[in-house]
Amino acid sequence: MPIFILTDDNIDAAKAALRTTLPAVRSAHLTEALAAGLGFQTHAALRAVLAGKGSKPPAVVDATSLRFTARLTELGYADVPTPPFEEAITEKILGDTPYTFFKRGDRAANDRHFHACQARNRPMIMVRMARQYAELEWDCITIDSDCDEHVSGSDSNRLGRTMFEVFQSRAKGAPGKPIFCGKAFTGTVTKLLPDIARQLAEDYFKLLYLPLRDQPSKRRAA
Repeated sequence: MPIFILTDDNIDAAKAALRTTLPAVRSAHLTEALAAGLGFQTHAALRAVLAGKGSKPPAVVDATSLRFTARLTELGYADVPTPPFEEAITEKILGDTPYTFFKRGDRAANDRHFHACQARNRPMIMVRMARQYAELEWDCITIDSDCDEHVSGSDSNRLGRTMFEVFQSRAKGAPGKPIFCGKAFTGTVTKLLPDIARQLAEDYFKLLYLPLRDQPSKRRAA
């Protein structure tokens, strides 16, 4: 279940992509279906969350294509496929994603992601793809030092253990013999299948990012 960072720009980008791939669906109906796919009963409920966030960093929600298509069915559109929604919430479409995915050795992509995370006060999470396996890396150097207690303070060891336990659960029985090396602040997992790497990237983003919503830094996220 992919996660979606709840910003106006992301919502606008996702809707624009959906209008291109589903031209037969009315704009207002796409708006309601997109809100449903992001876990809201109505578009008004989604807008209320966006309007009420105040100075907090953006919320994250679980996106589900089945909710999207179910809402379109309710609105009179039968047999709408799920790929358009799934494509609309990927890093290819959105400008603000929980992690970035690129080929190993792409220094330009690495640098772009570093600067974007630093500007937004986010953990830097990357999935680098090699020929067969992927490598997941996280680094909280991009988080302001006045709000990184959860990854550098006394409770960081507990968080690190949680991350390791999540890794064990996701990678159990996986080929390649994945290896976890790191702590809450920074680390890597090597020899992962791409799908598992993406799942772990989302798991780790939630663990590292959500505490920031309760203790935002003095420099607000961009």
